[in-house]
Amino acid sequence: MSHKRAKRLRAKSEEKVMSLVLGIERDFPGIEVTDENVPEGKLSAALLELIEPYREQAAKGGRITPMVLLGELAWNLTLLQEEERQREIDEIFAKFFPDADAETVLDLRSILAILMLRKQLLFPDDRRLILNAEALVSGIKLQVGVTSAPILDSPPNPKTP
Repeated sequence: MSHKRAKRLRAKSEEKVMSLVLGIERDFPGIEVTDENVPEGKLSAALLELIEPYREQAAKGGRITPMVLLGELAWNLTLLQEEERQREIDEIFAKFFPDADAETVLDLRSILAILMLRKQLLFPDDRRLILNAEALVSGIKLQVGVTSAPILDSPPNPKTP
């Protein structure tokens, strides 16, 4: 790959990340993206560890990509305050599963709750926001690529008397 092409691809990638960051800051006003206090370790490995209880079954059923996306969702939801988290979950289920039967919704909500609990237990101090996660399956090998940004929560608003 030529140096110019590599430079263009890097610029395009940085532009995409900045666009995602600006969208996150717009959609989640209580979250500010920063480059401070980045935890060590690959987030892709952490995401795979997060979904571990479901990974083999999801891979056998050809559903590893939806499981990775559910893991991404669970990870990001744990970065929100409890009240906002519950509101987001309700909105997501209303938007993406409006016609799902009650049993399916209950199963998905249960898996999401377990994944959120695992994130809080396994990675309680990891405040990186997953901007994008992709699962690539090649034969029996699974690769997960993650784009993330560290976040710094804004201080709570002072209470007015």
